[in-house]
Amino acid sequence: MLSAVGISVIAVVSIAMAMVTGERITDPLKNLTVIAGKVSMGELKHQISIKSKDENGDLGQAFQCMINVFKMISAMASEEQ
Repeated sequence: MLSAVGISVIAVVSIAMAMVTGERITDPLKNLTVIAGKVSMGELKHQISIKSKDENGDLGQAFQCMINVFKMISAMASEEQ
């Protein structure tokens, strides 16, 4: 009986930890997806702020660099006209 309760507690804690970890991974990606959609429609005013030092942070920095390049190209095109 005691081991069944222990296994149940471990299972519940494991599921909770998996959910929290999953949100920490997917929330920044969802944010990037939304911003990428807006940037693809020409909205270049967005700033990406992913503070993590993992792949999500690297991807966020790459997206921000891309947005900055688009802003520079847009400004240069406006000056030429």
